[in-house]
Amino acid sequence: MKNLMLIFSLLLVFTACKKDNAAPEKVYNLYRIKTFDYKSEDGNEDLKVDFTYDNNQLSKVNIAIFYNGEWLPAVQYFLTYEGSKAILLREVFDSKKWHIQSKSEYRMNGERVTEESFFIFWEGRYYKEWMWKYKYNGEQLVAWESFEKIDENAAFVVDARGEFIYEEGNLVAYNAYEKINEDTWKHIAKEEIIHAGDQITNRLVWALDEMEILVRYINCKYFYINDDIVRSDYHIWNNTKSDWESQPAMIKDFEYDSAGFLSYETNGFESSSYTYEEGHGNAKIFLYYPEDLVFNEPTFKDSDVEIEKLHTPYYERFITRLNNQY
Repeated sequence: MKNLMLIFSLLLVFTACKKDNAAPEKVYNLYRIKTFDYKSEDGNEDLKVDFTYDNNQLSKVNIAIFYNGEWLPAVQYFLTYEGSKAILLREVFDSKKWHIQSKSEYRMNGERVTEESFFIFWEGRYYKEWMWKYKYNGEQLVAWESFEKIDENAAFVVDARGEFIYEEGNLVAYNAYEKINEDTWKHIAKEEIIHAGDQITNRLVWALDEMEILVRYINCKYFYINDDIVRSDYHIWNNTKSDWESQPAMIKDFEYDSAGFLSYETNGFESSSYTYEEGHGNAKIFLYYPEDLVFNEPTFKDSDVEIEKLHTPYYERFITRLNNQY
C-alpha cells in the first residue's frame, strides 16, 4: 500500500451559449496545466514536464531530466479512456528505447476517482499490486480503503483505511488505520485541521513514534494574502522541551500569476514553476491522489468542475508522484 507517513482553487466559472434549435452548450474559458519545471538544489536532477491533451482530456505526459549537462528523456505517460474508466500507462527510457514499467486503472464518477488499481509490468504481463477505493458524500471525500494480496494467488483484502471528518463544510479531522488482523485495527495517523472562517490556519499531525505510540509530530501554519496561501511554515514537536520547534528548511513560499493560478513554489533549495494554456484539462486527477486533494497546500489548476479548494498535503508532493510513482 502507499506509504501513509511520507513527509501537490480557485472557483472556476463557465458560461453557456445557444445554437439555433439546439440545447445550451458549455463554453469553457479556462486554463489547464501546460508545463511543469522542477529545479533541484544542485541542478543535476532538474525536470521538465510537458502535458498534451486530446478533446480536453489529458492524453500524454513527457518528462525529461537534466543530467550531465543535457536534457534526456526519462518517463512518459499515455492516457486512454473507456467510458467511466481511464488507463494510465507508464514507460521509462533506458539507454536507447522505451520500456513499459507499470499502469494504473481508474474508475471514475465524472472527474472523481472512485477506484484505482496499480499493475507492475514484468516479463510480458501485468501483475496487480494494490487497489484503492474512495467514498464520497456529494463532493466531499469521506473515506478510503486500500487492498493488498498476501500472495499471487490470494484475493485482495483490506489492509488500511482512512476517514475525513467535516463540520459545516470544512474538513476538521483525519484518521488513518492499519488492519492488524481480522478483528483488530491500529490507529496509525491523525490530523486536526484548524480554521479561521473558511481558511485553514493550522494542521496538527500525530504519527507513530519508535514505540508505535501515536504522538504529536507536526504543526503546519499557513499564511495568506487574500485567499491565497503564500507560505507554509512547519514545526516539529520537541518532547524534551515540550514545545514546537520551527523548521526553517521546511518553509515553503508560493506565488501566483495574474489569473490567480499557482505559478511558482520554493523551499529555498528546490523550486517548481508552472505554466498554463487555455482549455479544459483533467491532469490533476492522475497526478494527485484523491486523499491529497482535501488538505491545504496549493496545487496547479486545470478543471472546470471543481467548486471547492482542493489541495495536497506536505507528504505527497507532485514531484514525488512523478519520480517514484508508487
